[in-house]
Amino acid sequence: MRGKAAYMSPEQTRGEPLDQRSDIFSVGVVLYEMLTGISPFQRPGGDAAIAQAVLTDPIPDPSVHVPSSARRSPASSSAPWRATARTAT
Repeated sequence: MRGKAAYMSPEQTRGEPLDQRSDIFSVGVVLYEMLTGISPFQRPGGDAAIAQAVLTDPIPDPSVHVPSSARRSPASSSAPWRATARTAT
């Protein structure tokens, strides 16, 4: 496994073949952090805990972490949400 656990897609975390959806997931994580200032998967316990969070934990709604005065549009808070959507395997 290569990369930082908090930015890996579920497929990458499981060691499965990757395609462009994995990149979209990782960009969604970066967008989430840019909008909120926090990682959607940061957990105590190191990479193993973060990898488990990527696989199973719900992704917090980014609008919870962004003051209403800083919100530009509904799309700005929904983009990371859509990008980090998990698909059934």
